Amino acid sequence: MVIEGYIGKRTPPLLPDSLFDISLPQNIKTFIYEKIVDARRGTKFREQLLDFILGDEKLNVSLPLRFSELRDWLDEEIENYDFVLNAYQASYDGKLDEAQACGPIINLLCRPIYDEAALILGVKQLYN
Repeated sequence: MVIEGYIGKRTPPLLPDSLFDISLPQNIKTFIYEKIVDARRGTKFREQLLDFILGDEKLNVSLPLRFSELRDWLDEEIENYDFVLNAYQASYDGKLDEAQACGPIINLLCRPIYDEAALILGVKQLYN
């Protein structure tokens, strides 16, 4: 085994590397992705796949469909997460503007507004 490794490192390759180059052009990669892999909601492939497997429990094991459902779920979770973070940020910005319009933080009348802004920021940080 040691001798084989030594010979493999010290001798020129028997076949040129170009024989093993299996890279595909981008248009073929895109075609394969759209026709065989991408089964997200709203794609033509998903509609064809659902028409094909609908009602037949034995065929309900399509990997592109399962992974695309997972991807759709993840996309929804990310959108919801971003929505909540943006809502917290907007609430914090509004409360901070209100507090700054009231006056400095040492003003006892404005202090509760600053406290609310800090509370909103803390909740946002916990969510984040």
